[in-house]
Amino acid sequence: MRGAPEERLFQELVFVVLTSQSRARDCWSAAVELESSDILLQGSEEEISEVLFRHDVSYEERKAGQVLEVRRRLRQPTLTDPEPELRLGDRIDGEPGKVRRDLVDSLPGVGMKAASHFLRNVGRGMNLAVLSGYICTALSRMDYLGSPDRPADSEDYLDKERVFRNAAHDMGLDVQELDLAVWCAETGEVFK
Repeated sequence: MRGAPEERLFQELVFVVLTSQSRARDCWSAAVELESSDILLQGSEEEISEVLFRHDVSYEERKAGQVLEVRRRLRQPTLTDPEPELRLGDRIDGEPGKVRRDLVDSLPGVGMKAASHFLRNVGRGMNLAVLSGYICTALSRMDYLGSPDRPADSEDYLDKERVFRNAAHDMGLDVQELDLAVWCAETGEVFK
């Protein structure tokens, strides 16, 4: 997705914000409707919440607020460009680990997993692990992790990501290949 329009990048970011404690397919359906109905860039919190509710996205009111706040923060005027337009493409150009940290530190609803997922989906963080509960459980079963618990914080996420990279290396796979293989084995499907 390199060179994708700002709106498409934002839709992908909204998708990963929505996926926390919700089914990915439902979240993607909601993100598609938000974009196709012009609610993604122009809609109110109530309009966003209604779309999320229709698509069974959990915590629709809280997530609608997060989407609105992320949109507001990404539209901040700058000295060189005073227009309030989305500015996500430039923000994600750079070293993936640093970009991920910036997204986590500056955008509500974007944690390490969501930022990793977003960067992977837009082709900018192929060596970043998306450490879902499924992945942590599988790593524990394979004796790479002592516990199947999800990462407790950013530091724990980075530690578990290193373990995941070592597991991928041991298996002769890259991070994305192992991630998708484990996800598919655990859920029976591959989706975004």
